[in-house]
Amino acid sequence: MDFVRKLIKPLTPIITLAFLGLSLTIPTVQAEMVSTQTMIEKENVKQKRQEILKLYDRKDVQKIMKAKGITAPEAQSRINSMTDREVLTLASRIDNLPAGAGGDVLLLLILLIIILEATGVTNIFTFI
Repeated sequence: MDFVRKLIKPLTPIITLAFLGLSLTIPTVQAEMVSTQTMIEKENVKQKRQEILKLYDRKDVQKIMKAKGITAPEAQSRINSMTDREVLTLASRIDNLPAGAGGDVLLLLILLIIILEATGVTNIFTFI
């Protein structure tokens, strides 16, 4: 038993320092439960960010941005640095912009003229 103690005694500080060194270099990890809703929101933000980045691939958008002094890589870095809330706000504003607004009104007007012409109320088209 004395032999083992004599052998271990000089190694004790080395082993202690080794374990201390290992404990300092290993990062600590914290685990927590992540809800499905949180994961869906993160994926939604990721998808919206990709949609916004795709807009800058269009030539007309690049032309407008170049006229304002913003290059494509600069715009992409700005988009990537946006917070999740800013990305969702910008994406909802883009989604709410009217694209081709007034098409329904034009179609309704043409149908109204055809119906009035067919019933004989108006005589706009003399060849009908």
